[in-house]
Amino acid sequence: MAKDKHHQRFPLKYGELRDMRCGACTDEAKGIQRARDFRPTYFTADWTDGVLVQVRAWGPQLLDDGSEVVRDLDYRWKNTRDGGPVKYRDLPRIVSERLMEYNAENGFTVLPEQQ
Repeated sequence: MAKDKHHQRFPLKYGELRDMRCGACTDEAKGIQRARDFRPTYFTADWTDGVLVQVRAWGPQLLDDGSEVVRDLDYRWKNTRDGGPVKYRDLPRIVSERLMEYNAENGFTVLPEQQ
């Protein structure tokens, strides 16, 4: 049976979410560390069968001098086998509040283990 997937993008005003660090390129086991700072300008959320499975904050990369680069970077919260489902308490407050409002408007479920 096919799963019902839903994706939504939410804009962020300047400064609504603090500058963040993208560490997706970091592999400590191999000694690779390519973490980069970025300034979030929007976030995306993905639901499967009405349950939040992933949130990503996106924005332009910041250089050491504070200037922005066109390349968008992201920070991700997602379901994992070890960590379990996305937990709303782990998300930045503004993101969690917007998602809770969106859930209510769309009849999406917040599992007890996500609170």
